Amino acid sequence: MIMTAVIIGAGIIGLSTAVELQKTFPHLKVVIIAENISPETTSDIAAGHLHPYLEGDTDPNLLKRWFCETFKYMQKICKESEAVKYGVNCTSGFELSFDKQENLPYWHDIVRNFRRIPYTELVEYGWPQFRDGFFFTTYTLEPSQYLAYLLEEFTARGGKLINRKLTSLDEIKNICKCDFDLIINATGLGSYFLFDDKKLFPFRGQIYRVKAPFQKYFISSPNNYILLNNNQVILGGTRQANDYRLSIDEADSRKIWDGCLKLVPSLKVIHCYGHGGSGISLFYGCVEDVLDLCRGIFLKTTSKL
Repeated sequence: MIMTAVIIGAGIIGLSTAVELQKTFPHLKVVIIAENISPETTSDIAAGHLHPYLEGDTDPNLLKRWFCETFKYMQKICKESEAVKYGVNCTSGFELSFDKQENLPYWHDIVRNFRRIPYTELVEYGWPQFRDGFFFTTYTLEPSQYLAYLLEEFTARGGKLINRKLTSLDEIKNICKCDFDLIINATGLGSYFLFDDKKLFPFRGQIYRVKAPFQKYFISSPNNYILLNNNQVILGGTRQANDYRLSIDEADSRKIWDGCLKLVPSLKVIHCYGHGGSGISLFYGCVEDVLDLCRGIFLKTTSKL
């Protein structure tokens, strides 16, 4: 008898769970029901930086085990020939703090090249406002690329994806048109409504995605962050609790931009020179590229819960 598992949600948790179930239990029928599918999920807009953040009051030992397993998995796929397809890469950089940290973070022995940065070095980098910091190497993941890979893998293994909003678990049998043996909930904030879990609340985040190929290190501070994806740099600095807004807030945009410029002033420089003897021949095409870069700064902020 073939058993069926139903997964609710198609973000990074739902899709990766589905694919791993298919790998582990080849004869299992796996169905995903999701209101939002990539590229419309919260996972798609995530910066994709492997660095535990906003973990709440979860047991640190449990968090460490989960992060360690995820880090080892990323290390494994980063070595594969398909790493570019997955959107996975190594990234090194700084975590900065206004106050001296009494204890090292629980993940310090999981990431690579971890070291504490002395204050004299922070001053040399132009960050005298910070009193402590760490340097380490971790991984970056392009969420939209990785979700596309997972969805392709899920479908190739015979998975069924149903794009539908659930208002009750009682709807599942009619939607799937089959009996099921197990439900896995991967709805994230959706559990507030579907399972009446009133302990859940959103953190709103807003980001810029810009072209800054000169930026080689990520920087994370209490108020802002500059994170590296394969082809873009992510600028952020909002974590607004209980805020359900999906629209762009211009005040937040300015706060993010100004804060990131304090960390890396060169972000506001667009270089347009080196045309040799072809300035007249190339000027308008180059101006169009400058405008595209400006749009990346002034227009392409993104907000999603």
